[in-house]
Amino acid sequence: MAGNGPISQDWEPVVLRKKAPTAAAKKDEKAVNAARRSGADIETTRKSNAGTNKAASSSTSLNTRKLDEETENLSHDRVSTELKKNIMQGRLDKKLTQAQLAQLINEKPQVIQEYESGKAIPNQQIVTKLERVLGVKLRADTLSMRALNKLSKLFSVLSSLLARILLLVRRSLDKKKICFYFFGDILVSIGTKDYHFNAPKMGFIV
Repeated sequence: MAGNGPISQDWEPVVLRKKAPTAAAKKDEKAVNAARRSGADIETTRKSNAGTNKAASSSTSLNTRKLDEETENLSHDRVSTELKKNIMQGRLDKKLTQAQLAQLINEKPQVIQEYESGKAIPNQQIVTKLERVLGVKLRADTLSMRALNKLSKLFSVLSSLLARILLLVRRSLDKKKICFYFFGDILVSIGTKDYHFNAPKMGFIV
């Protein structure tokens, strides 16, 4: 073309790079097969929870830990010593064997054996049938028994104190000394250790 100078070209190298495969693409089945065909090394790793129910596994581990940390005693109450003695004594008074008594209350002989050995868990229906057949009261009221024990101890202490007062009166001691000995005996009977009085004339130590 007229008027135009020589044509010059500025060549710059252009590098075309293939996009690097992502981690997901590397795990794709096609990519793995292509790598196998090209002879590339393939690394295989196994997941820790592969083929397992992760939620169920973690739940089981949690429950196991809770059981390991559980310290509460969940054992059942067994037949008391008083109850098993009463059953045995009532059966002997009726001249019955364990098998005969079990038959009378429509239970197995093993039930009577467990009750008399203290291994059974108390069943109020069975105890009621035993009371009816043996004709005795097997279940004593705990509060009543405690009250009777306290009254028995109280009567024992009072009888001892009255005997001491009579002894003091016979020895013609004045009222002050009698009161002193009386309250001293009370302190001794309730376990007070600070009270100590020597009465050599009376022949004993309070």
